[in-house]
Amino acid sequence: MNTIANANRARLPRIPELDFLRGLMIVIMMMDHLIYFPLLSLKPYTYNITFQTFGFVSAAEGFVLVSGILFGLVYGRKLAAEGAHRFHVLAGRRLFAIYAHYFGSYFLIALLFSLPAFAEAWPQNWESQEMIKNDPWAMLARGAIFVHQTGLLDILPMYFVFVALAIPAMHFLAKGKWRLLLAISAMLWLFGQTRPQLYIEMQTDLHLGWFELTAWQFMFVAGLALGFWRAANPNFRVPLSAKYIAIALAICVPLFIYRHQFELWEEADKIFYAEFGGTRVDLFDARNLGIARIINTAGVAYLFYALAHWRPAWFRIQFMSDMGAAALRVFCWHILVCYAMMPLRPTLAEQSAAVQLAVWTAAIASLYLPILAEKMIRKMRD
Repeated sequence: MNTIANANRARLPRIPELDFLRGLMIVIMMMDHLIYFPLLSLKPYTYNITFQTFGFVSAAEGFVLVSGILFGLVYGRKLAAEGAHRFHVLAGRRLFAIYAHYFGSYFLIALLFSLPAFAEAWPQNWESQEMIKNDPWAMLARGAIFVHQTGLLDILPMYFVFVALAIPAMHFLAKGKWRLLLAISAMLWLFGQTRPQLYIEMQTDLHLGWFELTAWQFMFVAGLALGFWRAANPNFRVPLSAKYIAIALAICVPLFIYRHQFELWEEADKIFYAEFGGTRVDLFDARNLGIARIINTAGVAYLFYALAHWRPAWFRIQFMSDMGAAALRVFCWHILVCYAMMPLRPTLAEQSAAVQLAVWTAAIASLYLPILAEKMIRKMRD
């Protein structure tokens, strides 16, 4: 532990590439969610391009992985340099900030649904939205304790749980028990392939969110371990070599080609699966983070890493990095925009593709508004 502390006395600068990538993931999620929510009529033209562009990897995998790396990097330095007590205080503040953004977003959405005109305009075929339409405040009460998660809001509770688990996990890493941590995480992932969360939802009226947390934690923990190792060893770099790039390309190129031959992953879902004790497990399934998606994500992540070293200027676009640094606020804004626009779906569907694309572009550009608002507030205070 002392060795790690000595390595962290010199404050490491932010890594702009990671901020850029997290900002990029939010932009991609916004693009996809706008098409899936208020601009559904654009789906046949754009969704198959914007969703899982690089293969069987969505923006969610990238967002969770990068968030894990950043938490391990930032709080690994704090644990080593400032001690366990200070680390717990700062990590607790981060947990509170995540929950506050989640609950605040849920409250504003409940407020929207308390307006009869808004609730009546909402599409009728959204099962997870039945409670929010009929009794938004009861939904808010259940959502406050994570037992009812409506569409788009389940990433924040997942992130909250992962950060909460990261606090004890960081002590494992600080003691050098990273193999044990990864082994536990892998076993939880394997359990997640049986979809325990989905089973609970089927047996009860609890809507625990779309993502199987026991599976998805593996992506966060892998990033956490990598970020902590980087914090403990400032001179450490993931090896870059032609051999590794060739392996990554050998993984990603065929999957990229296969992915874009079919409508989303529907055909792959029929072909690529395994049987465990009579249970059918889809290797490419997104909900329980199938092993093929993990491998594909690792390959894409390595290629992005190589690209960042080859063309670092491409990863230093300031407005994208700003969004990555303010990920919580920007992510919540994207949820509110998608919900607020949802009743406009019938009207937007009647417009030309050009008009719809203009609305789509304007909504995506609005992601920067929370950052502009914060800058204006700071300027007024100064």
